[in-house]
Amino acid sequence: MRNKKPYISFVVVGRNDNYGYRFLERFQIFLDSLTYLCEKYRLDSELIVVEWNPPMNTKKLYDVLKIKRNRKYLDIRFLEVPNKIHNTLERSNKIPLFEYIGKNVGIRQARGEFILITNPDMIISDEIIREISDKKLDGNTLYRADRFDVPVDVPDNLNVQQIENFCEKSWFACWSVRWGRYFRGLAFVKNLRRFLMRAVAKLVPGYSYLKYHGGAPGDFMLISKNGWWEISGFFEDVKSFGIDDSYGCIASVASGNKFKIMRGKTYHQFHECHREGRITCSLREYREDVKNMLAGKRYSVKDNDSDWGLNKYKLKEKVF
Repeated sequence: MRNKKPYISFVVVGRNDNYGYRFLERFQIFLDSLTYLCEKYRLDSELIVVEWNPPMNTKKLYDVLKIKRNRKYLDIRFLEVPNKIHNTLERSNKIPLFEYIGKNVGIRQARGEFILITNPDMIISDEIIREISDKKLDGNTLYRADRFDVPVDVPDNLNVQQIENFCEKSWFACWSVRWGRYFRGLAFVKNLRRFLMRAVAKLVPGYSYLKYHGGAPGDFMLISKNGWWEISGFFEDVKSFGIDDSYGCIASVASGNKFKIMRGKTYHQFHECHREGRITCSLREYREDVKNMLAGKRYSVKDNDSDWGLNKYKLKEKVF
């Protein structure tokens, strides 16, 4: 490996089954952009791709993705969770990919001082990578970033800077960490929404927790490695499926981490989302959990065991 001790580990989960339309094309754009920016800013880093339950008779992701060879600063590691391990999990017959258990696998195996959980259809802006490369991240802070949805069909033959310019001009919806979802061009509605949320937050008990987990947190959660281990990654309780990332945000803050929204943007290559087979606890149960966690009673209401992230298994790894 190029980096004996990377400053940051990027973790994504996927498999070669064309999830959400043009998955490989979206993944390739993510990979090309991240590679270019890590090299541009000389960011000692690694990308961990957890390939979960690869479909039979299809090529592995590392066989179909175009991986730049002459890299100096970004290691790329593929970890495979095979079908035989997948089948040991509850509801494995209905859920083909356990995204957040997969992200826990990446967290357990990460070597970086900091770990950024994201997805393989995201485009992380130049500004964010530049800020990370300054190596001034606080080890006791949860970092989030607003997500901007862009059309899935990013034009071919664009370089990384052109892709980001396209995203900035073409985004149609924002998932704001602070203010929830709004659409481009509706400035009045957006500002009215902000005003109302500020007002409501002062009147409704327990409402303020939304400021931590808005804006699709599973697309961008950056915490120190120690911080992730403190909360034992994402909850692997089946009842948290569907809001695993929201629980993770609250757990991080409840464990004592400060909270910061990064200045730069992230762009999501929009696609339809399918949540087949997932069970989600009731909103009432979730809010009660959050209330207890933020009150300091426990920062983890759904404890993982010591083998969280499939630690008891030896997984195949391929490094580029």
